[in-house]
This record gives sequence, structure tokens and C-alpha cells, in this order.
Amino acid sequence: MGPAELLAGNTARAAELELAGYETMTAFGYLGFANTVAAHLSRSMLELGRDEEAERWATLAREMGLEDDPAALGPALGVAARALGRRGEHEAAEQLGREAVAAVADSDFLDMIADAHSDFADVLHLAGRDAEAAAELEVALDLYQRKGNLVMAERTQTQLRKLTGPAAEA
Repeated sequence: MGPAELLAGNTARAAELELAGYETMTAFGYLGFANTVAAHLSRSMLELGRDEEAERWATLAREMGLEDDPAALGPALGVAARALGRRGEHEAAEQLGREAVAAVADSDFLDMIADAHSDFADVLHLAGRDAEAAAELEVALDLYQRKGNLVMAERTQTQLRKLTGPAAEA
């Protein structure tokens, strides 16, 4: 339910649900799912502006997961990249952003692939590379639209307009 609450704009509620889910899963030893929930929790923390907690949860998700687990690895790397970018560590942020995109590229999770491109766009924007950021947002927008995720498609279009102006709407 956490990702649905995040999509609905209820970020604090998303974080509550994800934390409860993480605690339940670890209590029962479901670590293969707990790492994914930790990755989702990291995104909620980042959206709440709690970057240190976001990084902690992203690191935990990466440490708990397998190298070939895109459901945990992609989001965790994307969140960690954005947190680094916010701190001005652009080179390290870009590296993690590229790793996030690569981690999910071969999956069939269109939303997750789109999220990775959107996260990478944020990293590039923070580094002052808006043309490259816009290109990543275009990829994300296409994927959200193909998936039918109208909420994220609209949010992505808004981000594009902020970067490039009204021409991005076409």
C-alpha cells in the first residue's frame, strides 16, 4: 500500500505503511521482500525531505538484496543518487543514477524503469545539465504512458515544462 499512498500524494502515510511492512517482514524472516519495502521506504523518506534517513534505507535495501533484484536495487540506487545530488556530490550521484537505470533496464517493470530515468533526470538537473535531464524525463514519460500510469505521466510532463517550457507539452 505504501507505493499507492505515495502515488496519491500521501507521503507520510506511505512512509508509515512501508515502515510497518518492513518491520513485519523482517520479524517473519521475509528478507527477500523486506529489501524491496526498504527501497520504497527510502523513496518516501526522500520525498519527505529526510535525506539522511532515505540514504540509510536505500543502503539497507542494497545490502539486503541480491545483485540481480531490480525491484530493490533500482529504486534504492535512484534514491541514493538523488540524495547525493542534493548534497552537491554530482559525480557520485551520476554514477549511482546510471547504475539505477542499468539495474532495471532488462526488467519488464515499466514503472520502475521510468522511475529510474526520472531519478537520473533529477540528478542531472541538480548538476545543471537540464538538456540531458529533459531527455531522461522524455524516456520516463514514454514509459509511464505505455504503462498507463497517468499520475506519473502528468507529474513528468510538469517536470518537463519546468525544464524546457511549454514546448515540452507537445
